[in-house]
This record gives sequence, C-alpha cells and structure tokens, in this order.
Amino acid sequence: MTPGARALAWRSPKASTASTCVFIDRDGVVNERPGDGYVLAWEEFRFRPDAIAALRVLEEAKIPAIVVSNQSCVGRGLLDQADLIDIMRRMTERLERDGAPLHAWYCCPHAPDEGCDCRKPRPGMLLRAIGEFGFDASKSHMIGDTATDIAAGEAAGCATHLIDPSDPNAFLRVVTEL
Repeated sequence: MTPGARALAWRSPKASTASTCVFIDRDGVVNERPGDGYVLAWEEFRFRPDAIAALRVLEEAKIPAIVVSNQSCVGRGLLDQADLIDIMRRMTERLERDGAPLHAWYCCPHAPDEGCDCRKPRPGMLLRAIGEFGFDASKSHMIGDTATDIAAGEAAGCATHLIDPSDPNAFLRVVTEL
C-alpha cells in the first residue's frame, strides 16, 4: 500500500456547506464496540444509547456530522469491502430515517501495517473532508473514544473530545456542550 491510498467515502446528496463540522468515530461513539472489536455484519451493529439523540442535536444546530472510521477488518481479510459499504449504507439510512442524518462518512479499509495516510492517528480522512467541504478545521471538532481518534483530530487542527464508551450518555453530553 502506498501513502496515497484512499479511504472509502460517501457524501449525502443533501450535504450542505458550513464553516464547521463534527467528526465522529464510528465504533464506540455511534455504535457499541463489539467484544471482538469488529462489526462484521449489519446484524451485529448496535447503536449506542445516546447516538441518535446526539446526532439529532447536531442536525438541529445545522452542524454537519461526518463519521471517520478505521475499518482494518477489510485489510485483514475479515470483511469484504462491499460488506463494509453495506453496513455503512444501512447505518446511514437508519440515521436518516430517525432524523439524525450524516453528511458524509469516510472509512479507512487498510490494515495497520499498510502505511496509508488515512488510518487514524493520521489525519488523512479528516483533511480530505476539510478539503472537499471547505470546513475550517479550527472551528471543527473530533469526537472519539480512543487516543488515535484524538491524535487524528489534533493533527488536523480540530478541537478534540475523548468519550468513555461505557458511559451511555457521553456522546450526547459532548455535543450539547459544543
């Protein structure tokens, strides 16, 4: 893998431009992190108790929400890229139906040793979204549950917020304080 390898990406046809956004990790923030660490089928995907409410707060405030997620299960051969895209599509559709739409998502499908620029703690996915949407990084936020999420946000120039994935209201609490 070369450093120019790209993350998988989706952009809502309803996505709007804004000067600020909130980047959100998926596993541990949007959904509960499974015991083995990987969501390998939609049937294994469980939203965190506060995720939909938190994303609704962002939608009501007209702050774009963008998921940025390492998904090395693809690079490790545990999940096909098409299956990851299907899981992300179903998640996106469910959030849209529940009034908590995403503006975009970016997933790094590479294994940790592939040397890509998109795998957090590198800021590639965030910088790509900033460039594509024209966000001001200094007015944007990264919410994650790991040190790599925080490092990626800091490297991109965003404010960062580390949540405890075992706290069922941590995500909602952070977005209501933005």
